[in-house]
Amino acid sequence: MKKRLTVILILVVLMFSNFMVYAQTDRQYNDVFASDWFYDAVKYVSSNDVMIGVADLEFAPETELTRGMAVTILSRIYGADVSGFTHTAFTDVDIDKYYGVHVAWAKQNGIVHGMTETEFCPDDFMTREQVCVILSNFFDFCGLSTRNTPVQSFADEDKIGKWALEAVLRMQRGGIVNGRNDNTFDPKGYITRAEFAQIVYNTNLIKLLKPNEDAGLAQQTDNTAK
Repeated sequence: MKKRLTVILILVVLMFSNFMVYAQTDRQYNDVFASDWFYDAVKYVSSNDVMIGVADLEFAPETELTRGMAVTILSRIYGADVSGFTHTAFTDVDIDKYYGVHVAWAKQNGIVHGMTETEFCPDDFMTREQVCVILSNFFDFCGLSTRNTPVQSFADEDKIGKWALEAVLRMQRGGIVNGRNDNTFDPKGYITRAEFAQIVYNTNLIKLLKPNEDAGLAQQTDNTAK
């Protein structure tokens, strides 16, 4: 009987090890499974400490990405030295929040701008067109170029804000973001944490910016955020 229980226990452990994310940092999530389309992306960003869970065992892949989250992730990818920031220009950003110093860094370097002159709205969800703008600014800051592959225009291109159109087209032509299955871009739609992780994974940003670190090459897939 004891031997049988031991075998069952081993099988249970093996089963869960095949389904939950086990990162290089021993971080694991009970809401990310090997069968998920974003599994490799989450493992990539998690093992490199650029995206971590919203709780000890929860990555929340389907949760919408906030503006504060996005800036924090890009700051970590770049390896920004944020130790010298003690305040921000935005009245709604607490420097002591997890995103505070990262927002200050991104603002200083022209990667983000506020929703108004004084408000950043860190807890607002990021729209797909906003993500394209922040990524385009980040690529410029890092000195990274993008491909300029001819593409079919989005069916709802006229719905993209004029302030974001150039960035959206750049990200589309660079193969960094795709449209929905019906060839719409859905510019006002929100992006999830899983989708943003997939962008980081597909573009291999960590390896591009830290070539001497063992970030692991991202596998080229067809899972660009949609």
